[in-house]
Amino acid sequence: MAEPSDPESHYSIFEDNHGTHIFANNDLDLMTKLTELVEHGFTHWKLEGLYTPGQNFVEIAKLFIQARGLIQEGNFSHDQAFLLDEEVRKLHPKNRFLDTGFYDYDPDMVK
Repeated sequence: MAEPSDPESHYSIFEDNHGTHIFANNDLDLMTKLTELVEHGFTHWKLEGLYTPGQNFVEIAKLFIQARGLIQEGNFSHDQAFLLDEEVRKLHPKNRFLDTGFYDYDPDMVK
């Protein structure tokens, strides 16, 4: 699999009994996309903290719990998403980058 803007990029794909996994250099952060995900019926989220040290991962999980609570109350806004995302970025390891992965790409453009 490659990014539309970078045909030289290549991502490994692995499938097992837990699903299909795409291995990328950057870590996935969809805090700013939660409203859209919920609108599409995605209300259960998996947080992966493999590269985030102990308490920082716990604090990141708390930010997503806070977002979920605001969504359930109908009080989650675009501005809140970006504020929470800033906090996630502060807690995330400095040597690892965050992005939205392939979320914003047109599926027909990903090869």
